[in-house]
Amino acid sequence: MYKNVWNLYIYIENGLFGIQKTRKAVKNMDGPEFKDWLCHLEKTFLQDLSNDQRCTALDCLIASSGDVQLRHLSTRLEGLLKRDFLRLLPKELANYLLSWLDPITLGRCCQVSHQWNKMVTECTEAWQQACRVLGIQVPEDADESLHGNRAKNGLHWKTVYQKALWRLKQLRDGSAFDSTTLHGHTARVYSLHYRDGKVASGSDDLTVRLWDVASGKCLKVLQTHTVADIKFDDIKVITASFDNTIACWDLDSGERLQQFSGHSGAVFSIDYSDKLDLLVSGSADETVKLWRLSDGSHITTLTGHSDWVIQVLLQICCVESEKVQCGDHVILSMDKSIIKIDKPPRIGPHLPAWYLLLGEHGACLYPLPGSSESSHYLHPDTVCYVIMEVTHLQTLQERIQFCGRL
Repeated sequence: MYKNVWNLYIYIENGLFGIQKTRKAVKNMDGPEFKDWLCHLEKTFLQDLSNDQRCTALDCLIASSGDVQLRHLSTRLEGLLKRDFLRLLPKELANYLLSWLDPITLGRCCQVSHQWNKMVTECTEAWQQACRVLGIQVPEDADESLHGNRAKNGLHWKTVYQKALWRLKQLRDGSAFDSTTLHGHTARVYSLHYRDGKVASGSDDLTVRLWDVASGKCLKVLQTHTVADIKFDDIKVITASFDNTIACWDLDSGERLQQFSGHSGAVFSIDYSDKLDLLVSGSADETVKLWRLSDGSHITTLTGHSDWVIQVLLQICCVESEKVQCGDHVILSMDKSIIKIDKPPRIGPHLPAWYLLLGEHGACLYPLPGSSESSHYLHPDTVCYVIMEVTHLQTLQERIQFCGRL
C-alpha cells in the first residue's frame, strides 16, 4: 500500500487516509471522524508494516513530538515497562519472599524506592531472621509485641539489627570503646579488678593502685606484695601473690588485716563471699583451697587438678538439678585442660567433681558421669572456656563456647 515508511509518515502528518480526500486537517476533525481516522491508522500500523518499519515510524513520530507529547509518552511507558512486582503481589506473599533475603539484600531493597523501603521495614519476619543470624535472641511471642502493630514491630527489629550491626563494626575497627592509659606502676601489671566505676591494679612493683575510671586519677596506693590476682570492695582489698600467700588489706589505711598461708606454689586466682565468710584460691601447687575469710583459718583443700589452677570462681547456681538447687553456691576451678565444679562443703555435702579433661589426641579421659566417652572433648591445642547449664547432676549441656588458639 505504501512504498516506504516515509510516505506513511507524510500520510499521517497530512491526515490523509482515504476519508479525508479534501485534505482537511486532522486537528479539525470532529469526534467520529477522528476515531475513524485513528482506527485506520492503527489497522495500517499493525497489519501493513513489519516490526522494523513500525520502529522507524515511531522514531519519526517521536522526533516530531513536542514536550507535551514526550511527557505523555514517558508517563505511559513507565507504567507499561517498569512494573513494581513487589507492590503488585499480595502483602502476605511479598513478606514471605522478603523473609528469604539475607540482611545485605534487604538493605539494598530499602534503597530502591520509598515504597520498597516501607514494605521491607514492615516485614517483621525478615528482620527477626536477620537478628537471629547475628545471634540475637528473638522471643517466640515477638510477633505479638507492640500491640500487634506490624509496622512498628518490623521497625523495632530493623532498629535492633542496625544497632547490633553498628556495634559489631565498632568492635572490628576498634572504635567501640574509649581508651585511656593509666600511668603509675613501675613494673609489670599482672591483675585488674573492676567494681562500681573503679579499677584496682596489682603489679610486680609491690603495690596495688585504685583508679577512678572516668577521670583516670589514681585514688590510692597500697604497699603490698607481688600481686597475681586482686579483688576489692568498699572496705578491703584481697590479693593473691607469687610468694605463695594471700593477703587481705584495709582499703583506707593499707594495713594488712589477714594473711592466708598454706599453698606450696604461686597463687594465681582468688574469689570470696562475705555472706559465706569464704575465700577460695587456686595455685600452681595444683590445688584449690578454701579459707575462712574472717580469721584466715584453712577450711579444706580440693584436689583433682593435674596442672596449675589458673582460675577460680565462687558463683551462685541459677538452675535446678537433683543435688544442686537454684541459689546454691558452686566453686568452678580451671587449669589448662580441666574445668572442675564443686559445691562448698560449708553449704552442704561435698559433691563429686565434674571433669572435662583433654587427652593426648583430644579424647575425653574422664567422661561426664552417665555420658559416652566421645560426648564431650576438646582439641588439645585449643583453650576453651565453656559456660555450662546444670540441668541434672549427670549431664552438662554446653550453652556458649569461646575458643582461642594457644
